[in-house]
Amino acid sequence: MFRSLVDRLGPPVPLENARSRWAELVASAEAGTVTLITRGGREWAALVPMAEVAEPVAWMPMWPLSEARAKLGDVIYESHARTQVLTRHRKPVAAIVDATVLLHRPTPADRLPVETLLAAGHRIILEHDPDGEDAGEDYCATAVAVTGATVAVGVGPSVGEALLRLAAPDYEGTLVIWYVMRGDSPFAAAADPQLVGVDIPVRVLDWAEAHGLGEADPDVYLLVAPADEAGRLDGEVATLTDVLPPETVAQIRAEIG
Repeated sequence: MFRSLVDRLGPPVPLENARSRWAELVASAEAGTVTLITRGGREWAALVPMAEVAEPVAWMPMWPLSEARAKLGDVIYESHARTQVLTRHRKPVAAIVDATVLLHRPTPADRLPVETLLAAGHRIILEHDPDGEDAGEDYCATAVAVTGATVAVGVGPSVGEALLRLAAPDYEGTLVIWYVMRGDSPFAAAADPQLVGVDIPVRVLDWAEAHGLGEADPDVYLLVAPADEAGRLDGEVATLTDVLPPETVAQIRAEIG
């Protein structure tokens, strides 16, 4: 299970070896290096920089460095439930996390930090979908350029984890908002996908039908708009963030005018 991490980070350091090299390994973590640590080959943890901690530090158990070194086995055991923060003079300097946490994160070279994305003028959209395809991966972070193009996507079991997993998507597309509507059609703000000739993805149809779209209620209909032009519409029943090809979104923009 950890082969990919070993390939990326190097072989794990046995617990007793980590204890004897404690100051060196902590200093490396402060400098940005991740070190895998194993306890008897059965338990795996990682000594990581604070930048790799997804949750607010105030929520995490804290260990002075000297105490953590003496009780490193206990720290590793506890890390399987919650991140364990290491402190020097009460200041967080590194952390011990369950190694499985790192399996789902992009490599540092592929990751796009939130600060970098925001500094470039992109927006970060946070969403929660408890009924998503991947159980436990309920939160989604999407970085959107001013043009509406999707720059980065991250999905995880918490907001913090989703933000840490932000990376360029493995598809090309532009973010749009789908609307399930009831009442008068505000075509100046969004477009009817059938009039524009947009093929409605099956996942969108399934979602829309779950919110009342269908022959049983002719007053319910579907609209779509580019995310950078989308806003709240009178009569909207539900909305869904999705991605469409850039050329399709250009058609939608032209229809909206």
